[in-house]
Amino acid sequence: MLCIHGEVVDPEVDFFEREQVFIADKLEPMLAQVPNLKVVIEHATTKEAVAFVEASQHPAGIGCTITPQHMLYTRNALFNKGLNPHFFCLPILKREEDRLELLRAGASPARPTPPLPASSCLFPVHSPPPLVRVPVPSV
Repeated sequence: MLCIHGEVVDPEVDFFEREQVFIADKLEPMLAQVPNLKVVIEHATTKEAVAFVEASQHPAGIGCTITPQHMLYTRNALFNKGLNPHFFCLPILKREEDRLELLRAGASPARPTPPLPASSCLFPVHSPPPLVRVPVPSV
């Protein structure tokens, strides 16, 4: 099983699009070459990553984990009323539409998947989060 932080680090790629470029340019070709490889995208942050996992027909299975901060905040939190460095983490916070999709995916049993490992602060995309529901703050 490959647990991977799915972002390219090419300085020519927009900082907020590193995950999408990784999936298209790196992950999809790798999955085609290694069909028996199980993959977990660690810390998925975009609606595109969720869509990729949910639509995957990869025979060995593919999943992702989601961190709580990506379900609570958007990149606007970085700059609300000035620079807020405590909201800076990698992978970087993304757009509101991404946050909403992560919330939906994290709470949806849309498609059964094989159990996937996750560290204590993460959970598989198709399992309800082992967290107490908290109100989403407006930023």
